[in-house]
Amino acid sequence: MEPDPSLLRPVTEYTIGWICALALEQTVSGSVLDRIHSYRRHHDVPLDGNNLYILGNIGGHNIAIATLPKELYGNIKAAIIAAQLLSVLQSTKILFMVGIGGRIPNLDEGVDVRLGDVVVSVPEGRHSGVVKWDMGKTEKGSKLNRTGSLNRPPEKLLNAINNPQFQHNLFGSQISNYVAEVHEKYSNLRAFSYLGPEGDNLYQAVYEHKNEKSRTYHACNPTRTAQRKPRISEDSTLVL
Repeated sequence: MEPDPSLLRPVTEYTIGWICALALEQTVSGSVLDRIHSYRRHHDVPLDGNNLYILGNIGGHNIAIATLPKELYGNIKAAIIAAQLLSVLQSTKILFMVGIGGRIPNLDEGVDVRLGDVVVSVPEGRHSGVVKWDMGKTEKGSKLNRTGSLNRPPEKLLNAINNPQFQHNLFGSQISNYVAEVHEKYSNLRAFSYLGPEGDNLYQAVYEHKNEKSRTYHACNPTRTAQRKPRISEDSTLVL
């Protein structure tokens, strides 16, 4: 679906910022917008800083997606991109970090995250819901010891998560339907399809892969995969 310039809104109407670290994440993020307004410079944005945003909307929310420069990662660069976005889109009320992640289950405690699941970080107990990468260290047994914390998300967002959780619990996962809609709009993205349980191999945390740069793990030892119970449904799920 090509951008529709007639939908482009004044910069004051883009109230949600969305930051991706990778171009791959940017592609997927742009694909879930209901409509893309523009992926070029907004005419009201000055020619300084990072001002190449994907502008669009989901429902009644106008969104600006920014991506870190290629091969320039880290929390400092992300903070700079966030500051630049907030300086040019000053009506931004909420800023998200959205991206893909490795499979991060904790099978011993019943946390079973699999490929295709959508993970939303929420506070629990004394934990704010977000662990910055340099505010924790891995100890023996792959246990994470938190050495710092970030602020909790705004109460407005914590209230908002109740609705999709209610729908998910009552009607089941709709994630596969959303993905099917994306494939219908953008046939080039069919490569992002779920591979099924046979393509979701979780290796033991202590196992060293034969080729870390390979996109597949055909050369790895299949006997070193973690044993997981089959799910009742193969549909991706929402994990909080």
